[in-house]
Amino acid sequence: MQESSLPNRVKDENNQVLNIDLIKSPERLKFWEVDTCFICPIVGMCLTVAEQRQVLKKTDFPLKKTGLYEIHEALVVCGDSDNKISRRVDALLEKKFMKAAAPLFELDDKAFMSHFKKTFKAGEYLISFWAAAANPKLSLESKRKVFGEIHMSMHWGGDESRKIKQQVTRLNGLIEKMNDELKKGKAHRRSLQKKNDDMARAFARLEQENKLLQKENQDLGKKLQNQQGKAEVIKLQGRNRDLEDSLEHALESHGAAKARLHTLKEGRERLVMELKLQKERTEQVIREAQNLIGHFVDSNQSGCANSDPCVCDPSCPAFDLCEKRVLIVGGIARMESLYREVIEGNGGVFDYHDGYMRKGSKPLENRMKRADMVLCPVNCNSHAACTVVKKLGKKHKKNVHMLHNYSVSAISQVIRDATEYGEEKIVGTFGF
Repeated sequence: MQESSLPNRVKDENNQVLNIDLIKSPERLKFWEVDTCFICPIVGMCLTVAEQRQVLKKTDFPLKKTGLYEIHEALVVCGDSDNKISRRVDALLEKKFMKAAAPLFELDDKAFMSHFKKTFKAGEYLISFWAAAANPKLSLESKRKVFGEIHMSMHWGGDESRKIKQQVTRLNGLIEKMNDELKKGKAHRRSLQKKNDDMARAFARLEQENKLLQKENQDLGKKLQNQQGKAEVIKLQGRNRDLEDSLEHALESHGAAKARLHTLKEGRERLVMELKLQKERTEQVIREAQNLIGHFVDSNQSGCANSDPCVCDPSCPAFDLCEKRVLIVGGIARMESLYREVIEGNGGVFDYHDGYMRKGSKPLENRMKRADMVLCPVNCNSHAACTVVKKLGKKHKKNVHMLHNYSVSAISQVIRDATEYGEEKIVGTFGF
């Protein structure tokens, strides 16, 4: 085993020189001495990005315009030999993990693997992973098992991250679309409010003019009573008729404006109600999508009890649905991706037909021949499609479930019942 060239002399709080070789530590492999397969996961998992940059910075490694992969690659390459970079990596790993990992070096293979499995299941396995790589007494078989668990978890983690990112992208697009609709609704509401305010001001002006006309009419009436002479009376009567005509016209205009204002108020109330309903639908879609993501995460974390993906037995949680082809006829076409997540997330094979019979029933019949289970939402499907599905189900002896709702939650409930109670136990509830 090669020795590190780092200084092994440190000072205590009284500035006295101590020799750390006197401090007994378990025998371990240096970073450049561990099995080659451990180098990459140790760098990627046991060191943070900030720690990786700090190690290279202290060795004058050119970090400017250097990406994360180049940094990772440089540290992995340095693990092939005893050099300035690998010694700094080794010192940092010992500082981070040795104190907690020291007792693990004294365990035999069986005890160590038992401890590693517990920490791996809990997601707190970095210390035991480093101890496995650096322990010279641990058997090759045990190290191989540790590496296998870590290696496969990296694959699973990447796939889960990809699926979650896809779901988040779809949800963000839906939320962005709903926000745009909400902005348009608010803008329209502001426009209606402005029109309403304008009409209110016009109405106020008409009322003021009406009051002035009435006062003028009263004044003229009084003046008429005090006037003498037939000519003056006729003149005033003509003026009075003109004023009455003007007043009648003003009242008609006032009535029309009031009716228009009432119509605008009713339109505004309808738009407010539509906006409220649209917001509730948006919130419902978001809640269903979030519940669906949570259901997928829980289902994927639980996993299948059988290690062979092509073989299922009654011990598998998804035994009743595993590898079964589920055909959905009708529903909302834009929700096809969500239907697919529900079916494939429970171990089934997804197939879809939009329920339209423009090209006859042959394409639908071909799909139903291959299907093990058929789901047909009746509230979002043509009568012809529902009738054809029932006839073909009887003809080919297929389990057909006529659902009252096309929602993801309704589809999920049927799938959960199928996986929990078995396909034959729910036919009476949803079948025909």
